[in-house]
Amino acid sequence: MSDALRRFPRIASNHSVLVTKLDNGAEGFGMTKTIALGGCCVVSTERVGVGSSVELLIAIDRDHVVKALGRVVYERVLEDGYCEVGVEFVHINDEDAKAIEGLFELRERPRVPAL
Repeated sequence: MSDALRRFPRIASNHSVLVTKLDNGAEGFGMTKTIALGGCCVVSTERVGVGSSVELLIAIDRDHVVKALGRVVYERVLEDGYCEVGVEFVHINDEDAKAIEGLFELRERPRVPAL
């Protein structure tokens, strides 16, 4: 699906994530593949389960960890055995949403060549 058809544009992302299933407390680590204001795609060694409610702790940088509650909307097992887990955010506070917006702003800034 192209970004023009998506409700929330997304960007490539490579941030560490702790995923906690809310029904049983099971935890696992992964890395974001893409991120948007409405959710993210996490690459993980474990399947989470479509429809599962999760808490995500996403390390944006050394000073900020985004906390979001979400729902797993898709899972895809990759050829290498890893799993792409698509998570729709159902709750994220304003400060954490602004941190994600900041990632988009960094991506859009023109690069100035070094002298």
